[in-house]
Amino acid sequence: MTARYINRVLQQHNVERQPHSSWLSRYTVNEDYFKTWSASMAYVLGFFAADGCLPKDLQLVSFSQKDPKIR
Repeated sequence: MTARYINRVLQQHNVERQPHSSWLSRYTVNEDYFKTWSASMAYVLGFFAADGCLPKDLQLVSFSQKDPKIR
């Protein structure tokens, strides 16, 4: 399935969608987070290495984790 097909199906069924960049208003980004080494930075990098994804064609970082104990 392509994104175009999925968008068409969502439109046909009147599924309400959020604007493309609506997440920007909900989250703040600390662009200096990785400038100073810390234990929490090591945890985030390790978590990303194990469960993260950084697609080439998107400005997106995603994590996939099903363990409810991990925060």
